Amino acid sequence: MLSNLNRIYNIPANVKRIINKPIFFDVSLRDGLQGIPKHRQESVSLNDKIDVFHSILFNYTPIKVEIGSIVNPKIMPIMADSLKLHKYAEKFVKNVASYDPELYIVAPNKKGFDIGIENGIKNFSFLTSVSNSFQKKNVNKTIKETNKELEEIFTTINSAPDNEFKTKLYISCINECPLEGKIDNDLIVHEILNYHKSFPVIDEYCLSDTCGSLKFDDCKYILDACLFFGVPPTKISLHLHVNKENINELTKIIYHSLDSNIIRFDVSVLESGGCSITLPSSKLLPNLSYELFNKIYSKYVELRVQEDVM
Repeated sequence: MLSNLNRIYNIPANVKRIINKPIFFDVSLRDGLQGIPKHRQESVSLNDKIDVFHSILFNYTPIKVEIGSIVNPKIMPIMADSLKLHKYAEKFVKNVASYDPELYIVAPNKKGFDIGIENGIKNFSFLTSVSNSFQKKNVNKTIKETNKELEEIFTTINSAPDNEFKTKLYISCINECPLEGKIDNDLIVHEILNYHKSFPVIDEYCLSDTCGSLKFDDCKYILDACLFFGVPPTKISLHLHVNKENINELTKIIYHSLDSNIIRFDVSVLESGGCSITLPSSKLLPNLSYELFNKIYSKYVELRVQEDVM
């Protein structure tokens, strides 16, 4: 796969410096789906989602794929068949696919986690935030209540004999909340460090630009502080939303992340995204696409190769 990336991004074999290559986590079948306008969600069938899954694997080959959310269907009807979709995806990967991506599902609470366990699921994404108002509206729990559930969840995970669980924690509202406005960068760093200390077995802390308004200077401050205080770059990922006004900011954020050995990025094949529970439809923004990332990354490689030659 690395040789394929070298070919795709035209990385010369004789380049001396190490150019970090991205690791993609596809969120089309969760964040992408929930961002579809509500009047269109009813028309999205299980077969439509299966088609999206096939497209993801055949055309993009991400290392990780998120398959839905175990949430009350009354709250988010489009996620009602997530377990069916996840079971199909598992069988497809086992029997048909040419490679073996890790399949995740979102468990927004302890109940969702328990249901996932009952269905044999081992890879989970969990949801928290640096905004109490956002967390309360999104999952109907305070951050303190969420952390209490996470403690219970990781007690189960840590006591598992096979130790085969893989986990991701979304940390939303970096660095703006749709309900509270701007969030202090030092508070954000403090919260991330607390999660790193309290839940060291979490594989990935995903910093989510919920409002699509994250500026480079703020992101750099947060990332640099987390790295300085000991969070490994291999445990940090970015979930970025895109609008026409923030492409330059996104570009600088991605460049700095790669230069800092932060190489994990959420991407989607759908032109939709965002938290439809906390944001009005007019404020929902698409996730970072493969195409946009590849465009930015190709330019990044070109610049770094030029620097190596000079």
